[in-house]
Amino acid sequence: MLKTLLIFVTTIIVSLYYFPISFAIFPGITSKTIMAVIGLLLFAYQRAIKKDADFDNNLYILIAYALAVSLIGLISVSFNNTQDYTYATYIVSMSVWMSAAYVVCNVIKVVHGYISFPLICNYLIAVCVGQCVLALMIDFIPSVRTFAIAVMGPQDDIEKMKRLYGFGAFLDTAGIRFSVALVMIAFMLSKFGKYLCKKTIWCYIGAFIILTVIGNMIARTTLVGVGLSLLYLIYASIVYRNLIRKSIWIDIIGFICLATPIVFYFYYTNIAIHEYIRFAFEGFFSLFETGKWEVGSNEILKSMYVFPETLKTWFIGDGYFVNPVDIDPYYTGDIYGGYYMGTDVGYLRFIFYFGLIGLTAFSVFIYKAYHICGNWYPGLKDLFFLVLAINFIVWFKVSTDIFLVFALFLMIDKKEYNNIERQIITS
Repeated sequence: MLKTLLIFVTTIIVSLYYFPISFAIFPGITSKTIMAVIGLLLFAYQRAIKKDADFDNNLYILIAYALAVSLIGLISVSFNNTQDYTYATYIVSMSVWMSAAYVVCNVIKVVHGYISFPLICNYLIAVCVGQCVLALMIDFIPSVRTFAIAVMGPQDDIEKMKRLYGFGAFLDTAGIRFSVALVMIAFMLSKFGKYLCKKTIWCYIGAFIILTVIGNMIARTTLVGVGLSLLYLIYASIVYRNLIRKSIWIDIIGFICLATPIVFYFYYTNIAIHEYIRFAFEGFFSLFETGKWEVGSNEILKSMYVFPETLKTWFIGDGYFVNPVDIDPYYTGDIYGGYYMGTDVGYLRFIFYFGLIGLTAFSVFIYKAYHICGNWYPGLKDLFFLVLAINFIVWFKVSTDIFLVFALFLMIDKKEYNNIERQIITS
């Protein structure tokens, strides 16, 4: 009973890391910031006891890359005389993620006595599935919605859009992190399928179905994860035939057959679910009903592909990442309804902020995080590549930062981790 309670509390802590929330009673302070402070104190205490830094040289290199991103951002801000320090302070953001991840890893280790890839994977998947369930509860149960507002404050902007949301899980941010959970499921079924019991396999497939359906109701960016997951399962079925069970595909098809009538039932009997499902799979409905793939948000996205008109902007940017009217009282340029230059496209927002130089530096930083994790844990390199792919694919739609996933693997004891993984695979 105590172990179950501790696991539940750990799941909440992981959720506060993976889906940070701002507390209504502490305006401006997020859960990841609180965890980062705790992580810094915990790190200092543990290092004082061990009397060694226990810090890999690769992490110093990664920090140097983050500093380079911040420096380029600062140069752009200074050169353009703006007040937008979004990425000029990226080294701080990176440090916050790493410190918060240190707390998560230590909590998991204390509760379970060890930390391993399956544990990290299971917690992230459980958190994402839990957020999907909570999103429906917030929408359909008034008391849960009241509690959510009491914790996070009013969510007027999201509710005006008539979108589902969880505790810190909403819009593309949720979709991107759901995508990571989906590729984790695919990786677990592919590389560890031979060692998993039937019940565990069914749990993973069930989670995959929930994230695919409800996850897309929350954010259609989840489709990126669905697509990459299915492609990887096909790839693994060919390359890792000795690891992946042939029956897994039968189980997946079986679960889809079971889930389809349930989805159709709510689609035809519940007006709200009807609208959410049409939103989630708008492209498929359009293709079936009109013969054309048409998604409303894609039309909006097309209008957001606005490119710089000056060499200076291409080179070093304009120094604006967010809408300038929100941060600069002296801004006299054009007024935009959304972000700077009216675009939410990730690649373009980075270019407008600190040019191709900054975009390249930030891309190299993300790649370096992937490279370090891949070298530390060669058996997980496919997973890290899928996470990296999610990052660069989603940038065609929105700006995001997938570093928080890599941070979890950067903040654990590498030697102990490898020993545990070896025991799990050979047991």
